[in-house]
Amino acid sequence: MSDRRTLIQGLVRPLRDFLFPPLCFACERLLGEEEEIVCAPCLAAIRSVSEADSHYQDTLDSLASEGTISGLVAAYYFEAGGPLQTLVHQLKYSGMTSVGSFLGERLGEKVKRELVGLHISCVVPVPLHLSKRRERGYNQSEYICRGMSSVLAAPVMPKMVVRKVYTQTQTMLNSEERKHNVAGAFALRGRRPPMMKNATVLLVDDVVTTGSTMRSCARVLMEGGAKQVIACAVALAM
Repeated sequence: MSDRRTLIQGLVRPLRDFLFPPLCFACERLLGEEEEIVCAPCLAAIRSVSEADSHYQDTLDSLASEGTISGLVAAYYFEAGGPLQTLVHQLKYSGMTSVGSFLGERLGEKVKRELVGLHISCVVPVPLHLSKRRERGYNQSEYICRGMSSVLAAPVMPKMVVRKVYTQTQTMLNSEERKHNVAGAFALRGRRPPMMKNATVLLVDDVVTTGSTMRSCARVLMEGGAKQVIACAVALAM
C-alpha cells in the first residue's frame, strides 16, 4: 500500500507543480526544489535578530519593565518594504496561513537554541477580538504558534487568553497611546485555569513594536498563576 501511495504521489506532484508552480510568497519567483514558502535570496535579505543588538536590548528592557515578562526571543527585524513585510501581510490579510507555520517553525528553532533545557508548558498566541477574528477568519499568531509547536512539542493554547475589548489598530499610535489602547483589553478564559499554575508560557505575536500588547497579555497570565512569561515574536519593528 505504501509503495502504491508513493507511486501516486510521484505522479501527482509533478502535475500539481506544472499547473500551480510553487512561487515565493515574498517576490513570486519560482521556488527551487529545496526551497519552501520563501526563496533563498528573499530569506537572506531578511535581517536576523542578535541578542547583542541594542534594539533587541531596548525592546527587552521595555517588555520587562513591569516585571511580567522575563525574556524575549525574536527571529527577524521588520523593515518597511522588505520581504518580511510582504510575508507578514500575506499572512494577515491574504489568508496565506502556511506562511505563519513557516515563520513559526523558524521562530521555534530559535527558541530551541536560546532556551536550552527550559521546560515550556504551553504556547499562547496574542488573541484577536472576536469581531476581528470573524472578519479575518483566523488569528495569524495562532498559525505561528502551530509552527513553533511542531518544533518544540509544546501544546498550543489558542483560547487561554481572550481579547474582551475591541481596540483600534495600533499602527499609527505612539508608545503612550498604544499602552492606553490595550489597557484592560485582555482576560483569561476562566478565572484561574489549573494548568496556569507555575507554568512557563511562550506568549507569541507576529511583530512587536512598543510591547504594549505583550505586556498587557502577560499581566493576565501572571495574575492567572503563571511562573514566567517569555515574549516571542517573528519580528521586531525597527
